[in-house]
Amino acid sequence: MPFVKVYERDEAQGRLKEVYEDIAAWRNGRLPPPFKGIGLNPEAVLAIKQLNIACSFGASTLGARREEMLATFVSRINDCDY
Repeated sequence: MPFVKVYERDEAQGRLKEVYEDIAAWRNGRLPPPFKGIGLNPEAVLAIKQLNIACSFGASTLGARREEMLATFVSRINDCDY
């Protein structure tokens, strides 16, 4: 159980709801769990999204395909479902 209040997508209101919808549109309708963990600060959620975009999805010299392979591998090792 989290120590910090985690707002699910259906609980979000106001600015947080707008941000969650933006993230979900960017992630094919899904809201990844790490974004929910910082939902108390919607602007921080957007900053994390921008950092994610800057560091992944073809932004590195690895290329998008290798980045996705590494992300999948790490997620599997961490028993992560997203």
